[in-house]
Parts: sequence; C-alpha cells; structure tokens
Amino acid sequence: MAKDQSDFFKEKKPWSEVKDELLACYLLPYFQKVLTTLKPVRYVDCFAGRGGFDDGKPGSPLIALDVARKSLAQGKTRNSALELAFVEPRWAAELEKAAARHEQLGIPPFVRYSVILGRFERDVPSLVKTMAGQNVFLYVDPYGIRDLDHRLITSFADPNLRLNGIKLLINFNTFGFFRAGCRALKVKYQDDAALVGDEEFTDPIEQAIDDEPRPIALLNAIAGGDYWASVVEGYHHREVDGLGAERQLAELYRRKLSETYRYVLSMPIRLQERQQPKYRMVFATNHPDGCIIMADNMMTRRANLDVHLEGRRQGTLFPQTVDDEIVDPSRVQDQVRAIVDGLTSFVDADEVVADVFARVGVVCTSDVVRQALRQLEVTNQIEVRRDPPTTPTGRPSTVSLPRQHQRIMVGPKAR
Repeated sequence: MAKDQSDFFKEKKPWSEVKDELLACYLLPYFQKVLTTLKPVRYVDCFAGRGGFDDGKPGSPLIALDVARKSLAQGKTRNSALELAFVEPRWAAELEKAAARHEQLGIPPFVRYSVILGRFERDVPSLVKTMAGQNVFLYVDPYGIRDLDHRLITSFADPNLRLNGIKLLINFNTFGFFRAGCRALKVKYQDDAALVGDEEFTDPIEQAIDDEPRPIALLNAIAGGDYWASVVEGYHHREVDGLGAERQLAELYRRKLSETYRYVLSMPIRLQERQQPKYRMVFATNHPDGCIIMADNMMTRRANLDVHLEGRRQGTLFPQTVDDEIVDPSRVQDQVRAIVDGLTSFVDADEVVADVFARVGVVCTSDVVRQALRQLEVTNQIEVRRDPPTTPTGRPSTVSLPRQHQRIMVGPKAR
C-alpha cells in the first residue's frame, strides 16, 4: 500500500478504518493482559506515518497512544512498564508534533513514547535487540512490499533475542505481489478485470519490477521462497483465476511464515465480495492466547467492514469466514476432532482452539471452537481436567466458559 503518496493523508478511507480498528481492538486486551504479568511491554509502529489525516481522523500512532493510556488507566495492576516507539523515515518531524499535541490534549496517565527518524530494515532489528525479557508487538504497515524481507520478518522470533514474547501485525499487499510476479515472469494480466488495480493501492514494486536487475530473486526474498512462481504459472495456464490466485498466494505465504511462527492468521481487506483484496492483514505469534484474541478480533472487524460498506456486499443467512466463505460447522468439528485425536498428553484447551485457527484459518469465533470441544466432552470422546473444578461463583467449569479464573486441560480419552 503506497502510504507515502502525496494525497494519502487527505482522507481516511473505510478500509483504513477497519485496519486501525483491528489494531486498536487487539492492543487494548493485549496491553491489559500483559501488564498483569508485571513484564515490560514494548509496542513498535515500524512505519508510523504522519500521525493523522487532514479530515481530523487519527493514524495508527495516535490510536496506539489512546489505547495505551486507556490500558494504564483501567489496569488492575500498578505495572506501568509500557512504552511505545514510532519509527518513521519521512514524516518523523510532523509525527513528533502531532503526538505531542495529542498527549497534551489527553487525559492522564500519560504514556512514554519516542519518535525515531529511521527505517524498518535498518533500525528496528537493533531496537528489538534491546528488548530482552520484554513483550514486544510490532505493527508493520509498510510503504511497499519491498520492505517485507522474509528473513527480517522471521528474525524477530530468534530465541537468542530472549524476548518474553513477540507478536507481529503485518500489512501485506498480496494483490500487488501477485501482479509484480506476473510482470517478473512475463505473464499478461492487464486484461483480467479481477486484477485491475486502482492507483491508491498500486505498490511501488509493480512499476519498479520491470527495471529490477534480479526481479525473481527480489520476490523470492520477500516471499521466503519461490512458491509464488507456481501460482503465477497456474494463472498463466488458466488453472485458476485472478481472485483464486491471490488467495492461493496468501495461503502459501501464511504457511511459509508458519514455519517460524506457530500461529499465523490472515484477513483480507476488500471493498466488496468477489473482488481482489486491497491488502491482507497478517498476524504472527507463538502464543495461543494472542492468536485467539486476534481471530475473534478479525471476525468482528469483518462484520464491521460490512457495516462500513453497506449495500456493497451480498447478504447471506449463513455465517461467513473472513475470506467471505460460507462456514461449514462440520468442518470446524472435524478439525477439532483431528487435533484432539493427535494428542498424546494433556494440553491447555487454548492450544487446541488456536491450532484450529492455525490449520484452517479464521473461519469462526473461538466460542464456536469451544462449543465443539464441549460436544466432544459430552459425547465422551475427550477427557477434560479443570483447575479449579468450579468457577468463583460456584458454577462447574466448562470449556465454553470465560477463562479468567480457571485452567482447562484437554487430553485423549483413556483406553
């Protein structure tokens, strides 16, 4: 997404609203939960931008400041070890002024933050190296897919960094990547209506790829392999249309990232059904609770996008995934059963729930998965251990109840 175009900050678009809602609605429970662990929290906006739009709406840095302030105000702990960093190569001076004004107008407590004139690929790795023992969240909303080198993205999971936890929310323009791949392999796509883009979402790499001395090597570095070429070839031989090709590419990218991060989720942002996504929001972590919160968040944001774009989507009586597919309840039940059948010991129920999302994507809310687990318990197909066996109000603990005051372990039925 070409976020540095001269007119980008004139008006905040509906899809940008959804993207920032996805961020904000995740950060609030994330900040609050991690602060209760008494571990430091560091949030880094890796392409922070100018801070706001000409229509008065805030950008991601100001949104993060508001969420951080709310988290500290509502927190049930005295831990205030929360710090934000905004990295920006072009608009740092304007961002500094916008953040200062925003903090002056805000209600205490005020939040520790810094604005860094720097670049993602050069400065963020060294910044993260200073965060040993801390919980780190990276928001990666780049100026173009060229900045998303796969080795860099996966380097943040290096155990030698000794982070207490790492989570990334990445804006990946699969649409632009696929068109760049077509150009690199000399595959014609300009006559395909599904692949006709608008100027606002034309990735800089799409034009630059023609002059790139080693275009295939560049795309391999971004994707983490050459698997993308098979998708382009399939499109060239009419084995898949443009819409399907983007979805294949997105899934292969998710799987590649899953080699490093156990839980990787993907949400397309599009203007209407049966249209190429403007971009995809990709979330990566090794923590099941973070995966579950984001999956539920994505399902809610998908519903909110329908509200933003009322009349542009076709209605349906059945629940839909974030990829606009009709949900088959039996598919969820089968995946839960398959995961449970593979268990050799007891694991936290959250791991099972998160593994469903990691395997099949964001196809439902976590409540649906927990109900599937509950059904397996009722039909005596799994064994469930609860600690404590009842909730603070005296109700029996079940996999479908809130988890704040209990731990639920799921395991294979004794033979």
